Amino acid sequence: MTAPDYTDLCAQAEAAMEGTTRGPWECIHEVGDEVIQVYVKNTFRPVHEHNLGYRDDTDAEIVANARFITWARNNVPALIAAIRELEARVEGWIAPDIVDKLLDDAQPIMAEAYCGAEAAREAAEAKLAEVEKERDALRFAIEQLQGPLTVATLVARAEAAEARAEALAAQVEAMRGALEPLKLIADAYDANELDDEARKHWGRKNEHTNSTDPAEIELYQGRGGKRLLTLQDALNARAALTMETYNG
Repeated sequence: MTAPDYTDLCAQAEAAMEGTTRGPWECIHEVGDEVIQVYVKNTFRPVHEHNLGYRDDTDAEIVANARFITWARNNVPALIAAIRELEARVEGWIAPDIVDKLLDDAQPIMAEAYCGAEAAREAAEAKLAEVEKERDALRFAIEQLQGPLTVATLVARAEAAEARAEALAAQVEAMRGALEPLKLIADAYDANELDDEARKHWGRKNEHTNSTDPAEIELYQGRGGKRLLTLQDALNARAALTMETYNG
């Protein structure tokens, strides 16, 4: 079924009302009356009058018609205004096909960001293990030393430790940059800006809440349906970034 053209319907309604007696109207008819009358409300200015009693089988229909005509004259202007307000709001919305295309275009970027974040995390863990190994070796060397350390040795070791710390900080910053796109996905989920199964709320007033486990909401798949990225991954990435920022 083709959706009606509400703009055209509003124009037709306005054209139909043009030149009619100003409203509001009221329908006056009591049971037993032989005449049904439509007046401008709170005045004695008549709009329509019909004599009943000549065809008893249609009296009820004639009364109903008069009441409907009165209701239409009183309420159609408000309906037109409401339709035009809704049309104005809809003009600011993004069409669903555009949203789908944006999501399709973003999937390769999200997959690349995820792979980059995973690689950065593994590199940071490896670097941390290396630093811890060097720390343990330094502790052992200090324990084996006989006599006090020289100032030059302490300075050299402090400089080496500072250089290693700077390198580790650079690795951590790279990991943060790789995780940032996933954090944006998690933020978009909380802001209800994702679509389909990744939508957090839906309904006219967002009265429904998505109860699906985020680990089961797939954002990106590989060949053969292999799961590569889920909403839970994005939430975990944001949690890791938030914790790292807080600790920092």
